[in-house]
Amino acid sequence: MDETHDLADFLHQALAEAGISQSELARRAGVSKQVVSDYLRRKRTNPDPKVLVALAQALRLAPEALYRAAGLLPDISMDEAQWETFRANLERLKPEGRRRILKVIELEIEMQ
Repeated sequence: MDETHDLADFLHQALAEAGISQSELARRAGVSKQVVSDYLRRKRTNPDPKVLVALAQALRLAPEALYRAAGLLPDISMDEAQWETFRANLERLKPEGRRRILKVIELEIEMQ
């Protein structure tokens, strides 16, 4: 499977999971609907890293996830990918939100 095929599949799945349309993704990412459509239809074979970052942010994903799907970074295990996404989401929170998440984790550990 080539890298553009992986990226298109990844984006289709991410759109379905986010429950948003191509148009909404384009709006959130600040790119044209045509750009999103081209990625989804495998018309762009040389992904723009800046566009990938914007799409990832619009989908609330770690940019590395789209970079990997596009073949710009090597594959990693599912566990590593989940940690990457967790870290990226944690970084997007304000400090108070991060503290609350860490308290929840500590409580969960205590309950085991």
